[in-house]
Amino acid sequence: MQMLKVEAGRYDGETWVPTRLWNGDETDNGLNFGGKGSLLHVKVGTF
Repeated sequence: MQMLKVEAGRYDGETWVPTRLWNGDETDNGLNFGGKGSLLHVKVGTF
């Protein structure tokens, strides 16, 4: 499994509103939140 796309964001009603795209350096070793709450939309793929 690999993470294809990771976005931080929020919901406006039922619509996802991305606010920040996480880059590969931030996702290579997994998702590290550092104590701050986040809402993420993660697209994964398998090979």
